[in-house]
Amino acid sequence: MSDVNKVLSEILDLMKDTLNKVNLTPVSPKGAEKGTYTITENGHSYITLQGENASVRIEFSKDRVSLLSSSKPYDEALDGDYDQIAQCLLDLEEENITSLPAIAEEFSETLTSKYTKAKSFAVNKKMPVPISKSDAKNGRASYDTNTLASRLTEVYPELRPAYKANIEKYGEFLAEEFFIEHANTYIIATIKENNQKKMKKLFNLFNDIYENGTNDIQSLVAVTIFGTLENDQTLLANCVDFMDPDLCSAAIQVNKYLASNSAKGMRMKLENPPLYKPKKERKKSSFMQSLMGTEPMN
Repeated sequence: MSDVNKVLSEILDLMKDTLNKVNLTPVSPKGAEKGTYTITENGHSYITLQGENASVRIEFSKDRVSLLSSSKPYDEALDGDYDQIAQCLLDLEEENITSLPAIAEEFSETLTSKYTKAKSFAVNKKMPVPISKSDAKNGRASYDTNTLASRLTEVYPELRPAYKANIEKYGEFLAEEFFIEHANTYIIATIKENNQKKMKKLFNLFNDIYENGTNDIQSLVAVTIFGTLENDQTLLANCVDFMDPDLCSAAIQVNKYLASNSAKGMRMKLENPPLYKPKKERKKSSFMQSLMGTEPMN
């Protein structure tokens, strides 16, 4: 388990160039040692940053780290004056937290957008917040496609720009394009390499997402991702020992179907996904239902 004070300090350090640019400086609590900025109270920990006419907080609570902003100076702002402007998942139970650079980048771009006129490199679309592990495990929510993509960028930080560009382009996360054009290349490369440590980390993510995800996310994992293995028995064998039974069964079934003569049209659809269309208020079947011939009746 990671220490929240060290984690917040590391995020702060990763953001130092941006903080200098937007003229925000961390505030040391009264009586604290020099260089100590974290305050812990009422079940949450935070660092306050002061600017000329505004103040900002980087705050951790439960399994989320948030960026909050107030239009009031530090010495005038009360707790209720801060509004959330960005939020990311942060699991302190992980042995090695790899998401801190991505969190710092997200927060830096948000501050740049809010406090400078240099909009050319700021994010225009608000990034969707992934579903937390605790919410999924406790049945309060199910994982969605955005959550898988966001957590996958922790495994492959190189994918973060493509993930953000996807949301910028469409105003929402378009999963098929992201995985077919970007993420699948990294995933298949890991499967081919078959490094035990990398495979365990990757499939711990897939097993968790598949077990606690929506029908759409299960379809995405089994078809859009593992369907691209093209029924290669060597690659499937590399995966089997790391997959939970339900995911393993679905992946094998999908690969067998896609290798059959009757699946030519579906293979073409995987290789050339339909062009993006804005969402309509109508019921439609999932990709998995369409592939397996179990579409619901209208």
